Amino acid sequence: MKIQLSMKEITDLIVKAKTDDDKIKIILDNNSVALRTLLRIVYDNSLVWNIPTSPPPYKKSIHIDLQGALHREYKKLPYFFIESNLKQAQRESMFIQLLESIHADDSDFIINHALLKKPIRTLKKELLLEKMPGIFT
Repeated sequence: MKIQLSMKEITDLIVKAKTDDDKIKIILDNNSVALRTLLRIVYDNSLVWNIPTSPPPYKKSIHIDLQGALHREYKKLPYFFIESNLKQAQRESMFIQLLESIHADDSDFIINHALLKKPIRTLKKELLLEKMPGIFT
């Protein structure tokens, strides 16, 4: 069974990759709905957070074996973009709970890349669109 890497581990591999083809291979080798969802959040400017885009006060998880947690918890991410019957305070509380329930490196990824819409160093949106058409649909 293949070990699921954290988003931070995947992005570290992408940053270290020497060629664009290597970067795409890393993405495809670690392909998951969670990874594609997070890449879309980072690179798709049509997605607008429905929570404050400043880092919330939260406690990073101290557990070390949570690399796969974000692969399960990513399903909660749409609540932070769409209008729903959740009150704003509930939505923000749910976001903090998400950050606290996943690996500390993945919570850093969500804050530093997804929430702040900061692209992954060396990975261009144009490359994703060229080599992986439909990745943002």
